Amino acid sequence: MSNDLSLRATAGPAAAARTCSYIVLAASYDILLGYTGTVAGVLVALLTRYNGPEATLSFGVMVDILLMVVIGGMGTLYGPALGAAMSARAVIIDTDPGTDDAVALFLALGSPELDVRLVSVVGGNVGLARTLANARAIVGLSGRRVPVVAGAERPLLGGFTSAPHAHGDDGLFGVALPEGPPAAPGVAADAIRAVLRGAAPASVTLIGIGPATNLALALATEPELAGRVAEIVLMTGAVGEGNVTPAAEFNAWSDPEALAVLLACGRPVVLATLETTAQALCTPARKAALRARGGGACARAVCDIWDRVPVSARLGGLGHPEHDACAVAWAVAPHLFGVRKVCASVELAGASRGRTNIFRHRLPGAANARLLETLDAEGFFALLGERVAGLGNGMG
Repeated sequence: MSNDLSLRATAGPAAAARTCSYIVLAASYDILLGYTGTVAGVLVALLTRYNGPEATLSFGVMVDILLMVVIGGMGTLYGPALGAAMSARAVIIDTDPGTDDAVALFLALGSPELDVRLVSVVGGNVGLARTLANARAIVGLSGRRVPVVAGAERPLLGGFTSAPHAHGDDGLFGVALPEGPPAAPGVAADAIRAVLRGAAPASVTLIGIGPATNLALALATEPELAGRVAEIVLMTGAVGEGNVTPAAEFNAWSDPEALAVLLACGRPVVLATLETTAQALCTPARKAALRARGGGACARAVCDIWDRVPVSARLGGLGHPEHDACAVAWAVAPHLFGVRKVCASVELAGASRGRTNIFRHRLPGAANARLLETLDAEGFFALLGERVAGLGNGMG
């Protein structure tokens, strides 16, 4: 119980700030309309007294026009901002930063389409102590006030294995970021459940870009909360060859039991596999374009990270894939993807442990997931550049 209360206390100011912004926008709209109506009423009374009802009729038409102009102007001024704020998709991001996790988090935090309620952290690309420090630093650099909470340091079963060859010993290949705000008290599974308990049915999207341990613990220990989940978006798995074993992709291999829990929970699942992320290839030209675009501290951090990430031999040495940002991009701009309904499962034993079996055509049963099959890469990197360049420039 104390963990839930502490999370609410941490998340409270951010939620209150969002609510206050809505009230201020609405109130300013009402005040201006009320003021205009009051002035118009006084003018009508004066005009009637000194010029007669005929002049009042003409002036009444002018007042109608004035009100229409004011309403239209206020709608143009405040409508898009208020509409975006009210329609933002509530998300929890579960992550193990990680170079590509950092880019994904910056994309999420810079996108007004997403209302990031919580960042939960798991051990994965590097150990939990480093992934937590990195997540705190990333959120802090963004200027967003989002609680970051530590989660599982090892999978549900078996031992923990990191990937320093892909992310460096510190997870960011030595790119130093200012220390972020303290982590929220408690543990990730409790924090995830607390957010879901306070949410409407089918209203929160879970975005998993690391091993699925935290998300599985939250839903397995309180299964009825799955009904509060709108969608589960995962960077995990492969249709074909893996990247950590011949059979398995790293996130799926790190905790296949957790992935199995999510695939079986009954909520819509979206999969960004290695085949998806190979299309998000960060080439030298795309690196140069982001650096030339400029921006604040977050854009510079992404450029510095990209400069240190080695090219992928698996993808012909042409660049490196932005794995995790694909999952976030789906939540922000689904039109960038081509999607196919699939039947997905994961192997839990033997040499193929962690392999995802994804049937795309002749399904052996009912579809339980959607596969992000194609990606508009130019649109993806344009979106990423726009959102990262605008983040961390005094935005709170």
